[in-house]
Amino acid sequence: MNLISGHFIFFVLAVLLLYYAVPRKSQNVLLVAASYLFYFSISLWFPLILIVVTVVTWLIAMQLFLKRQHRKTFFILALVFNLAILVVFKVHHFFVPQILSRLDMFGWQDQTLGLHILIPVGMSFYILQAISFVVDCYQGRLASFPGLMDFSLYLAYFPKLTAGPIERPGSFLPKLLKARTVDNEKIAKAFALLLIGLVRKIVVADPLLAAVPAGLFQDPGAYTAVQLISMALLFGLGLYFDFSGYTDIVRGISGFFGIELSPNFRWPLFSKGISDFWNRWHISLSHWLRDNIFYPLTRMFLKKNIRSDNWKAVFIPPVVTMALSGFWHGTRAHFLVWGLIMGLLLAVERLWRVKVNPVRRIVPGTLRNMGSIVFTMGLIFACSIPFMVPLAKIVPYMKGVSKLNGLHAANFRIFVFLVPGLLIDLIQFRANDELVFMKWHSSFQAAAIAFAVLAVLFMSQVYVPGAFLYQGF
Repeated sequence: MNLISGHFIFFVLAVLLLYYAVPRKSQNVLLVAASYLFYFSISLWFPLILIVVTVVTWLIAMQLFLKRQHRKTFFILALVFNLAILVVFKVHHFFVPQILSRLDMFGWQDQTLGLHILIPVGMSFYILQAISFVVDCYQGRLASFPGLMDFSLYLAYFPKLTAGPIERPGSFLPKLLKARTVDNEKIAKAFALLLIGLVRKIVVADPLLAAVPAGLFQDPGAYTAVQLISMALLFGLGLYFDFSGYTDIVRGISGFFGIELSPNFRWPLFSKGISDFWNRWHISLSHWLRDNIFYPLTRMFLKKNIRSDNWKAVFIPPVVTMALSGFWHGTRAHFLVWGLIMGLLLAVERLWRVKVNPVRRIVPGTLRNMGSIVFTMGLIFACSIPFMVPLAKIVPYMKGVSKLNGLHAANFRIFVFLVPGLLIDLIQFRANDELVFMKWHSSFQAAAIAFAVLAVLFMSQVYVPGAFLYQGF
């Protein structure tokens, strides 16, 4: 069930009507049922895997919360269980051909079904939430242990199921215990987020992504240097507006149910450094990696040597953290290369700021900020080529870029679709408020809403809304 479809709109409206018709104690049960119905609409197999993860994790975490004996054993067992499931499904492409060939011997030739069984949508997100829950139980961070129904909703809640945000149990679970009232202000906020997300997705992201040739990254030799650069830039920006649009949409939908989801982006196009970028891009994943990988590794190395010249503490934590981020995105080699590059950039930036940083002493503030933004985004884009291009195609791709040809035939009109997205980001960034539009005069609000609705309706007829890219991770 595509989130940008009439079926999903009908589904949400039906669930909302039932949600506010049933007693408060039944609302979570209804949401769990609705979430699994939504998941069943994608595949009959996906919910079965989620049920197993939910029940096993909940039972083991209960032993941790109750402080039973052998807590460390239970903790390791829970981590191994969840990580093993994630790893097995992540590396399916290594053994799917062998499995399908064996099945073919017994007359099963439906390879599409086999691949569907092995690629559960949303698994990368709910497994990290399950691990967060286990860690919080082990470290005693939860005030109370949730029932199985509430924990099921924590993992399966349909607005965030397929692509996050990755919610922390300590912030999400208490919301399930409170009475959820939705007043006019909350409805207006939810509608604003929903509309902003639709503009980002339908008006901006879909046209940008549709303009990128299907074979751009597989056959770079067929394109000019200008095409290779401009189309990769379109893909990167399209990915951002697609994912941020998704986040706004699901946060808006969740707001109608009185459950606030975490923001996942804070205008990363205005980042002033690599670490600043990762504090603004896919925030819930960045914070999960920071809290569960980066901080523990840093503390481990600093315990052995707290000196400022402890190179292991400077280099190993960010490199390992970002390498794991690359693996989370996919097990292809180019994702790992991308993660290693990003980790090295974070380590070098940290050294630069602590040991050198002459820019701060020489360049004035405003000019320094503008230069930092341009330099950071240029560096992020250049170092994200391995994220987009398969490893075997990176060298041909860079050779194609180095030719510097194709400028005479360049067509940059497609970049016009960036204007609404960049304008929204700029207004929000300058006000440091994602809902600054709600503070405008009513006449300006009405004009903005009318323009946004008309733009969404028009562009949805021109471009068929595609699936959100991050659902593929």
